[in-house]
Amino acid sequence: MSANRSSSPFPHGESDGLRSGWTLDHRSRLVRVCYAVAMLAASLATFGWAGFWPGVAIVATWAWVFFRTPRTQGLTEAAFVWVVLFILLPCYASV
Repeated sequence: MSANRSSSPFPHGESDGLRSGWTLDHRSRLVRVCYAVAMLAASLATFGWAGFWPGVAIVATWAWVFFRTPRTQGLTEAAFVWVVLFILLPCYASV
């Protein structure tokens, strides 16, 4: 291999040979959006409109965990928040 050639197997800086302008990062973002919409739709289909807020909570937790740089830290924080919410929620429900 000569010094002028890049180590990428695809010419012109393409991520995986696609010429449409979609890079791997764009497609992974699209997959994440589709996953979030599918989770919310499944929650709505299962529980009706009563499932909207639990679906939003699940998608928000998923986003919190997977968009954190160290995912283990995001999982720890999300677990802590959910434990605190489940401890405090009965206290406010009884008032």
